[in-house]
Amino acid sequence: MEFSKGKLYSSIVGVLTAIPVYLIQEPLYILPFFVVFYHLFFGHITNKDIPKVIIFMLLIIVVLLTNFVGIQEGYNSISLVSIFYFLISTFILAFSYRLIHAESFTTWFLITSKSVAVYVFILFFTDAFLNGIVHDFTTSEGRMWAKGLVVGWPNGFALITSIAAFICVVKEERLWALFLIITAMSTFSRMSMIFLVVILLLLAYSRFGLRLFVIPLMIDYYLANAELLYRIAKYNDRLVIAQNLADTFLRNPFGIGNVSYREISMADIYDSYHSTWFKVLVRYGFIGFILFIALIVPVERMRLISSRSILCALLLVLAIPQDFLLLPSIAVIYSLVANNRDFINDKSRLL
Repeated sequence: MEFSKGKLYSSIVGVLTAIPVYLIQEPLYILPFFVVFYHLFFGHITNKDIPKVIIFMLLIIVVLLTNFVGIQEGYNSISLVSIFYFLISTFILAFSYRLIHAESFTTWFLITSKSVAVYVFILFFTDAFLNGIVHDFTTSEGRMWAKGLVVGWPNGFALITSIAAFICVVKEERLWALFLIITAMSTFSRMSMIFLVVILLLLAYSRFGLRLFVIPLMIDYYLANAELLYRIAKYNDRLVIAQNLADTFLRNPFGIGNVSYREISMADIYDSYHSTWFKVLVRYGFIGFILFIALIVPVERMRLISSRSILCALLLVLAIPQDFLLLPSIAVIYSLVANNRDFINDKSRLL
């Protein structure tokens, strides 16, 4: 009975991870509430969990103190919802893997991701047929063609679908992997482009003969496509944001609390930190940053070159130029990748 309940829970988490349904509006997703309530009613603390629980309690204290300091310094954008969102997402990153049955989660995560991808694929061609034109994905307006029609569009959908494509490669469902990554590319998200390169490299590595020409072919394609190259290489905006955040951290090394980026740099056209790491560092200072890292460090060993280690590294590295690691759906996936050996089979013939 207990095992069946765990499987059912894991299956529902898999579905909600692929479709980030929210209660009233984003970011009030159903997933984090479901995960936390399940842990409260059915979870239990073991001796192995005690160090992480202590670290999490210390992080809560740091978060509250930094927000108190931020309010005293006159910042007006601090909200209880933002504080709650960070803490609940961090809890998911650190602990959600413990009660998830990897096989049940993966099965329903892939079923749902494939279903959403088919829907987007049909929607794409229907939209192009009705409008008589394919959107220019190199513009912000063109990339937002499915906003309001697909939950989490565009970057959330692109990342979730790209991860599903990666898992399909590991499971040797290569046609589905190709379909998923192509569909993710309809957002023209740089994250999906990076996953495309990684997936092609994995496939090339698994087929010795392809190694000789796939990599030069990819390089040639990216260099020859001026619009694609511009989209990938466009990083000036990220440098401006990083400089503003670095200056803010140097002025306030102990953190300023859950202040919005708009209040940090009112002259900037962006309203996002565009980096999970910078967000944690600036908001909670170097102490909070160290505690956060301590919570998400993998507890299970993994081979240096393996499917798990590659996906884990991808998520951590991509969180430098993008602020997505605290999204509940990505937090669940990272928690499983980093801490559950059964989530991705390291014995895959890919590596």
